[in-house]
Amino acid sequence: MLLIDDDELISRALYDELLVQGCKVDLALSAEEGERALGQREYAIVLVDAYLTGQLNERAFGLLDRVLELRRGAYVLLVTAYRAGALQERLRAVPSLTIVDKPLPVWMLIELVTGFLSIRQTRTTAGSNG
Repeated sequence: MLLIDDDELISRALYDELLVQGCKVDLALSAEEGERALGQREYAIVLVDAYLTGQLNERAFGLLDRVLELRRGAYVLLVTAYRAGALQERLRAVPSLTIVDKPLPVWMLIELVTGFLSIRQTRTTAGSNG
């Protein structure tokens, strides 16, 4: 899993808890770090904050475009407090994308991530047995 969020306090708390839950997690604290990580390896899940700079601007759209371009089958969780407008328009038809509204307790994000990983593991195991 790749976690891209510039709010270090929230990111570190989520990162630490995901590790405790047994997840393999890479943390990117900037759009640039996130893009580099996406180019270097594949992820089952990419969790990204759409408003890394505190506002949705072309840099944020650029990151979203790169996530969607490079995700190679990853499930994308987009965390945002702003569902309407330009963001909603751009993401309307994107498959395998869930928009998660802020504020959201860390435990709820953990449940989303671990639930998805469990489903993915079950499907992968079932696919290899048949």
